Amino acid sequence: MLLLSQHLIDTYDTLQSNYGIYATLVEQYIISLYETTEAYLCSNDDFRHLSSHDRSIILRCAADKVFCMMIHVQSLATHVDNIDSIVERTELQFILDDTEKIIKTNQ
Repeated sequence: MLLLSQHLIDTYDTLQSNYGIYATLVEQYIISLYETTEAYLCSNDDFRHLSSHDRSIILRCAADKVFCMMIHVQSLATHVDNIDSIVERTELQFILDDTEKIIKTNQ
């Protein structure tokens, strides 16, 4: 995954004027992150014992969290000099998660 993220950064640096190609690479990158997340979650046998409804809720939340953490780890690996931005994005993600839970609870 780190090699793919580095390739994305290198491509951005060389193709800044070609938005279409870069957008396609970003889409492929995000798909690969979700596929990696899926493989990680599917390796957990404890999910078999849950009802399909509970399993769906837990897997969706877990996929979002694992995906979010993967992005942050890769950001740290490739842009360590911009730590303030990473901290802000992490805080924002947790605030949005809490807000979403409150909204669902009040509905």
